[in-house]
Amino acid sequence: MAGPKHVLLVSEHWDLFFQTKELLNPEEYRCTIGQQYKQELSADLVVCEYSLLPREIRSPKSLEGSFVLVLLDFFDEETSVDLLDRGFWYLIRPITPRILKSAISLFLSQHSLHSVPESIRFGPNVFYVLKLTVETPEGSVHLTPSESGILKRLLINKGQLCLRKHLLEEIKNHAKAIVARNVDVHIASLRKKLGAYGSRIVTLRGVGYLFSDDGDKKFSQQDTKLS
Repeated sequence: MAGPKHVLLVSEHWDLFFQTKELLNPEEYRCTIGQQYKQELSADLVVCEYSLLPREIRSPKSLEGSFVLVLLDFFDEETSVDLLDRGFWYLIRPITPRILKSAISLFLSQHSLHSVPESIRFGPNVFYVLKLTVETPEGSVHLTPSESGILKRLLINKGQLCLRKHLLEEIKNHAKAIVARNVDVHIASLRKKLGAYGSRIVTLRGVGYLFSDDGDKKFSQQDTKLS
């Protein structure tokens, strides 16, 4: 990749951010610091205080191929769920410069390791992976992080079986117990959101799911062999 990653730090607490900036390698990261979150951003990663994040903003709608990491002063379940549903990730205080530096490094390095396409087309629809959004002729469909992860894996492996245990890996949930039933719940939600194309998500009972290439083809459990 050309040049360092751009990290935008949005906060009124500049001490933490200046200290974090000092810890980051300038050859790998270009840090800018501001006090206002704007919709028109071009950073690879935005680190923003929750108090400075507009409530109506969704990360997928605001940023093209970028990510936002929100800093919370304390844990609140409703706030956490709201942020995740809007496409944001978060850290909860106490946060030291070393913790923030490690989070920034890990977040961007993990993103670089996965060669996930920015968009995947199926029929007249376009799934913008990084924006957690499907653009259809009828309008935009917004997905949760878990729904987006599952749809991404199904489309990347279009026409091939995806085992439930692998789809479980795409579920973003802080609960300790994530069971196979969680996949079924997200699949049901995906089918509803995708409308007519939701029927392309075919169930192979007791095994997993696949996204059918052919909307007219009827699949049964015998249609796909496990390898």
